[in-house]
This record gives sequence, C-alpha cells and structure tokens, in this order.
Amino acid sequence: MLSQDFPSTPALRAAVPLPEQTRGGIPPSLVAINPVGKKEDMTAVRSFLLAALLLASSGEARERPTQVAHTPWLGIRIVQDGKPVPLVRTDLRTTEARLAPRPFRILFPKRQAGIAWQLCAWTGKSIFKALRPRVVAGDPNAGGEHPCFLPGTGMADTEAGSGMLMMDPGGNNYLIDLRLGPDPERPSVYYSALWTRAGGQVPVSTARGAVYVVAFHDGDGDGFMGNSEYDHLVLKFR
Repeated sequence: MLSQDFPSTPALRAAVPLPEQTRGGIPPSLVAINPVGKKEDMTAVRSFLLAALLLASSGEARERPTQVAHTPWLGIRIVQDGKPVPLVRTDLRTTEARLAPRPFRILFPKRQAGIAWQLCAWTGKSIFKALRPRVVAGDPNAGGEHPCFLPGTGMADTEAGSGMLMMDPGGNNYLIDLRLGPDPERPSVYYSALWTRAGGQVPVSTARGAVYVVAFHDGDGDGFMGNSEYDHLVLKFR
C-alpha cells in the first residue's frame, strides 16, 4: 500500500476539463443567462467568474476543519472525564483533540489479536514528516518506513501498562495484550503522566501546548506503514 496522502489541489485541478470557448470572457452557456445584455448583469457575471478562477488557481485553498467521531484511518477515539472528547479533522491524515490537563483514555477499535497498536509521541510535529516512502520496482503500493517504528524501537511498558505516555522521536509505545486493558473486546490505554528522556516522568496536569502522535497499526503484518495503517493526532492541552 502506498504511504501517501491524497493528491494535492493542483493535481486535482489538472484532472478538471477546461471550460468551453469563451466570448468576452464568458462561456457561451452563460451568455444565455443575460439575453437582454444589460451591462451591469454582464459585469456581475464576469466578476463572479474571475473570483472563481482566482480561488481555483491560488493554490492556497485549504480543507476546512471537520468534526469527526473518530480518526479517519484507524478509527481512534479519545475519552476524558468519562466523556468523548470532540475531534476535529484538519486534513485527511490529521485529527486534533483539545484536552484539559487531566488524565485521558485512548480507545482503539478491536482488531486482530497479536498485532500491537503503536504510538509515537513527541513535542514537535517533525514526526509527522519523518515517513520515508519505500520504493519497489513495479509496486506502487509498497508502503513506507518511519524511524519511530523500525525494529527495536518499541518502548516496552509494564505488563499491564503504567499510565505513562512515553515521548521520544525515535521510539514508540508498544501496546499489546494487557497494555490495552483487561477487556480484549474494548482495547484502550489510560494516560495520567508524560515521560521524556530529558525530563523524566511528570503528571499530565503539568501539560501545556501540543503533543504530536503518530498512531500505527500494522494490519497486514509486513512491517511497513500502508496508507490506511496510520493516523496523525494532535493533543492540545489548554
């Protein structure tokens, strides 16, 4: 599976057929809108078309944030104080959650047993850009590699989880079996503390700003990140 997001706006524009021949800047099909030919009406039509063309060619149009029930690829949800945390998808890969500086729980959908959920967390969004596409001749869907999820990068917690989100740009929280809770039908992980190599463990009550998370579930077990096997999460503590 190719580890790429959907094509950019310019690529999409290239697939759109060009408008029909115009007369005075107005397509023939639109001239019929103004059979009388009033000058002010034609000016309004030209202004509308010009604005539309400028918007389409600007290259700066961005997708509007959209509220979602779960992340777009892995179906992850977040709960705090026993209530679902509103999630906002900012693009087709990234979902934001606004959290109070209190413990929270990440909920995962039930998937195949024996395949871990892996979370790479860090204080900067550089981890969102670290994916390296895998090039295989004749295979456009070869997936990609991320330094957080290479062999030997799993940061093992206690057998049933310690409540600590470990943050490292080169390692991941390796969640499997009891680390996903005692109920295999409802896998989740509870966090009340944050950890970094430099600062050690601190309670989540001290958290301010954003924590960036790459969530990965290697559903096909090939060791590479396919397009549908990972999400970006931004946890914004206020």
